[in-house]
Amino acid sequence: MRKNFILCVVICICLMPCTAYAASTADANEPIITSAECSLTLNYVHGENTFSDIPVQLYCIATVSSDFQYTLTEAFRSTGLIVNGVSSTSEWDAMRTTLESFIVSNKLIPDQTAITSNWGSVEFNGLIPGLYFVMPVQFSEDGVYYYFDSALVAVPNLNKEGVWEYDVTVTPKPSIDIPTGDEEEYKVVKLWRDNGNSENRPTSIVVDIICNGKIVESVTLSGDNNWSYSWSAVDNGDIWQVTEQKIPEGYIMTVEEHSTSFTIINTVPGTPDPPQTGDTSNIGLHIMLMCISGLMLVILGATAKRKAE
Repeated sequence: MRKNFILCVVICICLMPCTAYAASTADANEPIITSAECSLTLNYVHGENTFSDIPVQLYCIATVSSDFQYTLTEAFRSTGLIVNGVSSTSEWDAMRTTLESFIVSNKLIPDQTAITSNWGSVEFNGLIPGLYFVMPVQFSEDGVYYYFDSALVAVPNLNKEGVWEYDVTVTPKPSIDIPTGDEEEYKVVKLWRDNGNSENRPTSIVVDIICNGKIVESVTLSGDNNWSYSWSAVDNGDIWQVTEQKIPEGYIMTVEEHSTSFTIINTVPGTPDPPQTGDTSNIGLHIMLMCISGLMLVILGATAKRKAE
């Protein structure tokens, strides 16, 4: 449901790569005080609108050392996610999508839950230094769906002067959508990054299909179905997610979302080659084709509009 209103934006992002640089101790004038008490404030606003009485869930993903090295907390250790040295926007986005699916699939209880105030803000106090994940928020008013993206926030945060700020304020990315009621095609593809010769690669995996936080179907992916599965659903505001039930030993799993397509990537750490399915499909090609398809839709739509005029 999140695709209609961001089509042009997605195309621009895909065609113009951007990088988010993580804070580094090389830029810091002081070590992190690991015993410091921190706070995190989130503002839920869209234009001039503020939203009150919205429940917001917070999870501590990793603790941090004085020299800015993260260690996954016990609840998230099994994800095997690499949280140190991440620098690109695509890596952070894949981590957020993976964490969201992992939390929903494993029914993890948040470390804190709070309700937004009359002016749309929520504050979490008494936090220890670390990496925090805020679940996405969605609600509807008068047939319009408001969506606030998930957030992955380092607390404390390093400011431009190289000073650690222990009270952090962020605004989750907002967007809106009006469901079309049309039937849409969804797809999940499994990709491997292991040079194609890992002894631990299984012959099949089981993927949970999740709708609005509930598992609605579990499917098996293997070479027999080209490590992919498709399903149809009506665009009615539902949020779809996917996750792998059991991560193979020696692999790290990440989930990437592109409109109505999901990519589950299992990586053996240190593998340099691009991810591959059983038919050696390249994820970069998948993304490029989706971007080109989206661009063509925009061009065709504009052409049809001019002809109608």
